[in-house]
Amino acid sequence: MSVRARLERIPLPALGAVGGVLLALGLPPFAFPPLAAAGVLAFVLVLDRASTTRSGALAGAAFGGAASLVALHWVPAAAEPWLGLMGGLAAGISTWMLHACIAGIVVAASARLRETLPLAVRAAAAWGVLEWLPGAIPLIGLPWFGVAATLTGWPGLLPVVAVAGSAGVGVLLAAVLGGGVRLRREPRAAVVTGALALVAGGAAFLLASPVPGGTGPGTVAAPGAIQETGDRVDASGSPARMVALEWVRPRGEVADPERLRARVEAMIEVALPSDEPGAPSRAVLWPEAPLPGVMGEGDPGSQPGEEDLLTRYLRRVHASGSPAAGPSDETPPGMPGSPPGPGTGAAPSDGHVPRAGALAGIQARVGARTYNTLVRTGPGGEAPEGVHRKRHLVPGVERTVLTSPGLEGRGLAPGAGALPFSWGGAQVGGLICFEILHGPEAARLRRRGALLLVQATNDAMLQPGGRLPVVADAARRQHEAMLRLRAAEFRMPAIRAAHGGRAQASGPDGRSLEPVEVVLLGDGDPLGRWVEFELPAPAAIPPAAWVGPPMGPLALAVFLLPLVALWRREQVIGPGLSRPR
Repeated sequence: MSVRARLERIPLPALGAVGGVLLALGLPPFAFPPLAAAGVLAFVLVLDRASTTRSGALAGAAFGGAASLVALHWVPAAAEPWLGLMGGLAAGISTWMLHACIAGIVVAASARLRETLPLAVRAAAAWGVLEWLPGAIPLIGLPWFGVAATLTGWPGLLPVVAVAGSAGVGVLLAAVLGGGVRLRREPRAAVVTGALALVAGGAAFLLASPVPGGTGPGTVAAPGAIQETGDRVDASGSPARMVALEWVRPRGEVADPERLRARVEAMIEVALPSDEPGAPSRAVLWPEAPLPGVMGEGDPGSQPGEEDLLTRYLRRVHASGSPAAGPSDETPPGMPGSPPGPGTGAAPSDGHVPRAGALAGIQARVGARTYNTLVRTGPGGEAPEGVHRKRHLVPGVERTVLTSPGLEGRGLAPGAGALPFSWGGAQVGGLICFEILHGPEAARLRRRGALLLVQATNDAMLQPGGRLPVVADAARRQHEAMLRLRAAEFRMPAIRAAHGGRAQASGPDGRSLEPVEVVLLGDGDPLGRWVEFELPAPAAIPPAAWVGPPMGPLALAVFLLPLVALWRREQVIGPGLSRPR
């Protein structure tokens, strides 16, 4: 009996479930591409065999649910500190069911178009919708980990992501497999998808090849590269040194305000290498906002006449990125009082940019609403300025209501789309934590001139060790893998600072960079680490910056337009007459 015949004997829902498990096991933390490819193949075989909407819906739901359950098994454990045990389980079940429902609808729609579109086209469109739609649903949406994430385990394959985008990798793989499955019955579609795969592979090979006169594999010396000289940007493409802070934050402190406050007090008091006289000026990245509530006026821990916690925290952030002697020791204007609102992040009109400084996350109240904000301080006494407000908020934790978010007792408000800003001598794109999962945000930053991607994150809730299981530290390792994926996808270096996670940096080829200096912070049990990296220059803006973002909406259109045409035809010739047998 042939392999195909054996596969056809497997019940369709079982085939879908097996495919979902294989896909999930191929993703980080294991990151084994052959397993992920086998999962996509099983999904394509489900599309090929599903002949009715009912069978397609059941098999698709089995695929989506199994993949989500295995890959995102840690969601209940991450939500449990905020929502309690039952609330965490509810968050996990709702996430798995959301992905199962979307996959079921997608496969059912494909079965409806069985006689209308070739399998290669249906497979490509189905996968494009599957990777895009879960993260596009407001309030409850949680992105699907795309198949491109598996390539972080084999960095030599990452250049293809810079050509097709992370969404395009899965679309292209599904199309090629669909063409192969129907090679005899639909040879034209198979030839077209094979040609597209060859073009993408050739382009990836060129991107991975050394560029004469460049700064490394696939890089070119870009104008405005990251190195600083005095106060102005150096276009030589030389490496730059930047620091990412890594703070210890036990899981038990996540939802305990008193312990969190004590932790922040200790962070403020600990000595940093930048405090030493004559220490060089470094751009220092701090993690996401350290407290779940707003720090500012009305902080319950402050006494009358005492500086509130936010003011002292921002003063410490400012000092970390300034020389230890000189005018920057003075209190920056605008430091006292309530947190600043985000500005434009644009460089001054004369082209002058700060030589160094610090970036940090805070929760800032602007007017009546509260935002998860990234603020920038400069070394010369500049006021802290908001440069980015988090747009994609964690469902159920940060974004808790659909209407009037960010008001008192209504969670946080979403910000606008990210824009590049000047920091450390470069045009920088900033993302906060969860936003790294959303590829279009990083693509927008790259298209608008960002040369470095920074991520301020809080991984404390993702740590294992709670009442619910987390296998192989999967949550944090998946989160870290996404930084490397975005760096490779948009061909620029990336750096992250974290609470309860690791400070990391990646080159534009998606490979992790080794730190050039690591300093343990605090006496006795370390409070954290000062991790300094030497960042290479970015490469030219890759095709993925334009190709990737529209992939999902285009895939949805490929399904919707034929479905509408099929429905209209049935209205004319009668229901059921044009349905596949």
